Order: sequence, then structure tokens, then C-alpha cells
Amino acid sequence: MTTWTIVKGKDPLVYYKRKIFTAECAAYKGSFAVDFVVPPYTESDVTLPPRTTEFDGNELRRLGSDDDKPMLVTLHGLTGGSQEAYLRHLLFALYKEGWDACVLNARGCAQSKVTSSILFNARATWDIRQLMKWLQDMVWLGGLLQIDGSGLEGALRAVRTIQRVSLFALLNDPSHIEQITKNPRIDVDKVRRAKYLHEFDR
Repeated sequence: MTTWTIVKGKDPLVYYKRKIFTAECAAYKGSFAVDFVVPPYTESDVTLPPRTTEFDGNELRRLGSDDDKPMLVTLHGLTGGSQEAYLRHLLFALYKEGWDACVLNARGCAQSKVTSSILFNARATWDIRQLMKWLQDMVWLGGLLQIDGSGLEGALRAVRTIQRVSLFALLNDPSHIEQITKNPRIDVDKVRRAKYLHEFDR
């Protein structure tokens, strides 16, 4: 799918408004960013990916569905984010068909700030759980398209952690280094020396 979006040609322009969530559970402290697909606008923010700005207070208060549109919650691939071409192709098409949609960015991805030493890994469900609960509280009348929680956790128990993959990308961003190096279990030099994908999973 990633290759197809590269060779297909022109990328669709998808506009996002970002909401920053602070983790509700102290065991998974930190924050994460969720980008919501919105109609085109003219503002810009050089600290965020293209066509992405943060919600202001009034916009956030209006967020929530008073219609029967479904909400699609999407997750990106390794070290990616809401700006990835394959996601924008999908979201652009569905938004045109009347869907609401958002992207949960892994901690530190899509130019979001790392605010604790607890990062994303392939078995992490804490951020998606909080987002789904928040969306349900917002009363999305059209329903939420999601993976059943018990099925998600069952599948993820069989997946080895891939935290070091995202660490490699995060360590290349100077704004994240201070938080990451506070975790004594992270060998920064070893992560930086890795060359191949299989090395990150050791």
C-alpha cells in the first residue's frame, strides 16, 4: 500500500486540527497527539506538519457529532504519523464520502512533543483506550469504527515490542533527546548504531 501511494502520483491535501491529550493513568504518564480531519483552512503552524494546526478553545467545544456520520480512528505505521501519504489517500476519500476521521499519532511522532520516558510500542493500548473513551463521551451518534478492545489486546500479546524502532526516529530529533535519555533502560548508543530493522527488535 505504501508503494502504491508513491507511484500513483499527486498526493491529496488533507487538513488536520490537533488535540493534545494528557495520559489519564499515572502509570503511562505523558501525552499524545490526535489529528482530526477538517475542511481546508488558511492558517499554518511551522512547528507542526503541513496543513496541521491545533484546535482553539471554540473549535474544540464544537467538536463532536450532531449527525449520523461515523468516526474512523486510524493508526499509522512505524515512525510515521498523520502526514503519511497512504493515510492521506484513505482519509481524503472517506472524508469526501461524509466520514469523520482522526489519526492517533504515536508519542513523539508527527512532530508531537515527547513529555515522558514512556513511549509507544506495539503492545501499547493505553493511548488508544483513552482516545476511544473520549470519543464515546463526545457522543459520536454515527458510531465509532474501531477494533474490539479484547481482540486488540489478544492480538498484541503475541507481538514483540518494537519500541526501539520508534526510538531511532525520535533520537534523530533533538527536541526529544532530553526526555528519552532520562530512561535508564534505554541504551542510546546501541539504538543509534543499529542499521537494519531486525536489530531494533533485540
